[in-house]
Amino acid sequence: MDSLFFVALMPPSELSEIIDNIRKQCSIEYHVFRALKVPVHMTMAPPFKIDSKIENKMIASLKEASNFDPFDQYLKNYGTFPEHTLYIQGDKTREIVQLHNAIKTCLRPYLSKIYGPITPHITIAYKDIQDSYSLIKEAYKTKQFDAQFRVNKFTLLKHDRTKWNIHKEYEFRQNEKQLKILIL
Repeated sequence: MDSLFFVALMPPSELSEIIDNIRKQCSIEYHVFRALKVPVHMTMAPPFKIDSKIENKMIASLKEASNFDPFDQYLKNYGTFPEHTLYIQGDKTREIVQLHNAIKTCLRPYLSKIYGPITPHITIAYKDIQDSYSLIKEAYKTKQFDAQFRVNKFTLLKHDRTKWNIHKEYEFRQNEKQLKILIL
């Protein structure tokens, strides 16, 4: 039997609540509700299925991707993926690209298809947006959003056939090379 997972950065609760209120307002105004089914997050590895027989091995292997120093993730204004998604834009920094690549490397042995490069963002509306896409894009193109959060962990979420749940959090840990740099 397969289990469904994805890997994400989860903003702190205060920021998540602000963003969730934006999602809810958008859903009420434009009748788009699909994005409300997942917690507020920035995707690092999109949903993937894993055979339950190798699930524990995959979960353990992700620990290798946590050898990072904490960093700040900046969020600025809104963007769209044509015809299907409205999101809050995230800065594509060296740190987030490196973390994304580390997670991708750890997951590679377990996935039949490897996903592409990261476009850091937090989704506001998607999938059920097609009928309202033009209106939503027009409404949000001049709206402003500006925030940042400290990234010191990433999260593995698992679907229980009803909703997404936090399955494991991977706190950042400094590897030996980083410790030596800090000591000098």
